[in-house]
Amino acid sequence: MIDDVKSIDEEIHVKSDLPIMVKTDSKGIIEYANEYFITLSGYDIGEIIGKDIGILKHPNMPDTVFNHIWENLLKKRNTKAIIKNISKNGSYFWLQAKFDFKVNQNTREIESFYAYYSPVSEKARVDLGKLYDIISKIEKHTDTDIAESYFAGYLEENSQDYSSFVDSFYQYETQH
Repeated sequence: MIDDVKSIDEEIHVKSDLPIMVKTDSKGIIEYANEYFITLSGYDIGEIIGKDIGILKHPNMPDTVFNHIWENLLKKRNTKAIIKNISKNGSYFWLQAKFDFKVNQNTREIESFYAYYSPVSEKARVDLGKLYDIISKIEKHTDTDIAESYFAGYLEENSQDYSSFVDSFYQYETQH
């Protein structure tokens, strides 16, 4: 069962020369994933299509970060993020993501989301790994609101908003 994946301390290194893309519906249900994304996930295509994209959320990936992503997307703003994912066998892989969306021309409602991924720098993996671990621990011991406050304080201390924070780690030259 997909929900029973146990995390192991083994990183999958993401190749920079292959495009990585996923399309979900407006609720985050995977409708399409390209071949390299399927390979990274470790799932067969039939196991992942029709599932919530959250099945790939690594246990040390804070909900706080996903709240920022969804908040921006639901306001119809393109956004970026750096995400730690878990594969079917429990190993992990980091991706930087650029999110886009498609709006129904008649209803003006969001129909689907697109995520275009590329590799993450070593510095981002180390620095964000530490920060995400801290925020995840706060979420597990208190709640997401307290973790949001901690993250807001971290951003304030560094004179950043969420977008500038992600930009400080984002590698544009590897984006497909």
